[in-house]
Amino acid sequence: MNNNEAMDLLELNDSQWISLSDLLSALATSLNQPKFTTQQLIAAFAIDMVRPVRVSFSDGTGKRLTDSNNVTDNERLSDIIAYQLMSRDEQQQLAESERRAYEDASIEFTIPALHDWIIQCDLPEIAKSLFGQWIETTQPVLIKNNLLVVTTDNNNTTQAPTESVLKNPEIIPYELLLQVSGRRSPAELKAWLISNGIAFHTGTRGRPFTTLAAANKSLGIINTISAQDNAHARPKRKIEL
Repeated sequence: MNNNEAMDLLELNDSQWISLSDLLSALATSLNQPKFTTQQLIAAFAIDMVRPVRVSFSDGTGKRLTDSNNVTDNERLSDIIAYQLMSRDEQQQLAESERRAYEDASIEFTIPALHDWIIQCDLPEIAKSLFGQWIETTQPVLIKNNLLVVTTDNNNTTQAPTESVLKNPEIIPYELLLQVSGRRSPAELKAWLISNGIAFHTGTRGRPFTTLAAANKSLGIINTISAQDNAHARPKRKIEL
């Protein structure tokens, strides 16, 4: 292999990564939705569980995550992504030291992982328009040269929205509850749910989730279509934040 071929492969290798900010812009344009609406959509469908992902900082340090089973890494990544998907007003409520740490982080996902994730979000046409050509032309070259970054989970599949979220729109997942409540941890979220009289169940790593029926009972809403729609619904009584 000559130098030119090696450089071409290096460029192709780097092309498999796309930043969270670039993904947000691409989805907002494709969906024709405001940025904040797209931020909430991304958070609701568990973008923080997509693997592989790499986190890098301005001082040159960083880490590539290919396994979604590391609790410490998951929690740290979830905090960073949650911050970067907040509105500016929400970000300003955090301590300056936290803001500096979260803003300094660059989050990138592989295109194949994002392609699969978007399809599992029931947006196959968006996945095709954004990444279809790359999947068809560039991915085979990376596979041939053993350069494609893949997950190391036992099932070796891309992490995406959980089955309960995908198949049961009556479930309001942990990630969406964080967005609605403005809380940042399972303990804070549980306290918020209890204070507002919303029944909930506890999932993996102690993360609470609830149902539309439970939320609607608390809010006084009778009919609803989806958890995502009701994240913006006008409550009939005020929930204390």
